[in-house]
Amino acid sequence: MINSKILLKNGNIIDENGNLEKNLSIYIDNGKIAEISREEEQEGYEVIDCTGLYVTPGFVNLHTHSPMNLLKGIAEDISIDNWFNEKIFPYESKLKTEDVYWGTIIAAAEMINNGVTAFADHYFCQESVYRAVADIGIRGDIAPTIFGLADDYEQQLKNAVSFVEEYRDKNSRIRLRLGPHAPYTCPGDKLKEIVDAAKKLKTGIHIHVSETKEQVEESIRLTGKTPIEVLYESGGFDIDV
Repeated sequence: MINSKILLKNGNIIDENGNLEKNLSIYIDNGKIAEISREEEQEGYEVIDCTGLYVTPGFVNLHTHSPMNLLKGIAEDISIDNWFNEKIFPYESKLKTEDVYWGTIIAAAEMINNGVTAFADHYFCQESVYRAVADIGIRGDIAPTIFGLADDYEQQLKNAVSFVEEYRDKNSRIRLRLGPHAPYTCPGDKLKEIVDAAKKLKTGIHIHVSETKEQVEESIRLTGKTPIEVLYESGGFDIDV
């Protein structure tokens, strides 16, 4: 069982405002900071000597596809279209729910090892991502991916809404939202429909916007608007995005 009482002793602490205080001790009870002081060491704590080290608030990774940790390095130095269509999508189509779970576990372990304590994820099989986040103890903001161009778009949206409704209140460390892939893969009224669904759920969206110069140019050619303008006109900035 993980010790519920931990003392980070004699660390140099950087607070949320960037201020530095040296040689302070942090007492953690049941996963929450209970006290920060220079007082004499209290008994009953597992002590971690932080002399000469800096203790900061946890970093936040604002955009991940964590299960893709399993696909590192399989395609380099090619166009993004070829990267997706010739490499990534064929491999992703073979991933099973347990693959997604373990890919997320590995990614979360790497993040924790590098000081990341929260991340925002955008992927498929979000029940597996959710389970991994709950099991490993990191904080997560999870969005099931929705492709407006897919033949099963309506089912994807229905499943995503059901996922948020079912899991949203089960774990205080995990927040949920909808994940439209991008304006160019959710064209026409599809993006607005997803945004409206998020509004009804009282949540936000996680989306790719203007990732490349080519995407911006293609959006202007097809719609007369940049991806940001398309998102704005779909109501995307009326909610958390």
